[in-house]
Amino acid sequence: MAGLTELSVIIPIYNERASLREVVRHVLAVPLDLELLCVDDCSTDGSREMLSQLQTEYPQIRIFPSLRIRARVLPSGKVSSKRGATS
Repeated sequence: MAGLTELSVIIPIYNERASLREVVRHVLAVPLDLELLCVDDCSTDGSREMLSQLQTEYPQIRIFPSLRIRARVLPSGKVSSKRGATS
């Protein structure tokens, strides 16, 4: 099946600017047709900007910002988010 991605790699990112370039380079060196899904978990060290730079060099990178929603399990077993919804 030509044109399909063989492997999707998900990498959570939190304040990894110092090591990000090396990690991306190593992952993309794998001899497969892959996509690199980077989930930035609200980094404060410039990781997201570094990801954007790397994306211009490596089109296999897709960047996803994390939506930080804090959740807790209630005594009833339901999950409550910071926004107050339960499921």
